[in-house]
Amino acid sequence: MIDTIISVLMFSLAVVGLVGFTLVPYRTYEYSRFLFKNRFKYQFLLAVPAIGCLVTVWSTTYYKVIFKCLTEMVCGANRAQGVIILALFGCIVLIYEVARYATIWLYRRHVNT
Repeated sequence: MIDTIISVLMFSLAVVGLVGFTLVPYRTYEYSRFLFKNRFKYQFLLAVPAIGCLVTVWSTTYYKVIFKCLTEMVCGANRAQGVIILALFGCIVLIYEVARYATIWLYRRHVNT
């Protein structure tokens, strides 16, 4: 039973990671545009788009590895190497999205008071 839960969690994170390859750059651009449009006072909010840019740069190093792992029979130490990398990237995407939503929520809460 626990093996099934772990497998479902790994594949779910892998799907999030696969979507995150295209989602993170777009969301970073959208969030940066939101911050600059509203003339924010708090410079620390720029850390989230900076982290998004770093995640994007980090993910570009794995495009070739992911494509190779998903299209060939052998790609790493085991057959699940591509899924493991995608699941790791999925965790990073989830952390980035939580940080992005938290800063937007804090910004709007502060502006409305």
